[in-house]
Amino acid sequence: MNSKNNLPLVLYRYDQQASCDEFVGSFQDDFELLLCVTDDDAEAQLKKKGSHISAVVVDQDSVCSSLFELTKELSPLSLRIFLHHDIGLDAVMSLLEQGAVSKCFAIPYDSNVIRSEIYASHIGVSFKPQITSPEEVEV
Repeated sequence: MNSKNNLPLVLYRYDQQASCDEFVGSFQDDFELLLCVTDDDAEAQLKKKGSHISAVVVDQDSVCSSLFELTKELSPLSLRIFLHHDIGLDAVMSLLEQGAVSKCFAIPYDSNVIRSEIYASHIGVSFKPQITSPEEVEV
């Protein structure tokens, strides 16, 4: 079992206790979790531990969370994940294009995908498309 000190630190902002219980059940052994039921709680945690937070996961009904901008300011290297029940593709695209969030996942989500995204971010892995010149491609 990993020591909590070696695990990625994940701030989880939620509205519904049932959602929190599911998130904790899925990730309590994988991450050190900071559970925040209000934006004020989340802001205090960001101010206190922002540079150590690997990911901020927002699980709210509102698409317009102030935490997205606050996270960019106080924890700029953190992965910003938005979990949503039912929002339109236009809203998701807008959040991504604005850089408000890094990733959006519909609920129910695949916990393995979220786990992989957070670990990849924690160790500094990012997707970089491989560019090859036409001369390097064998026919």
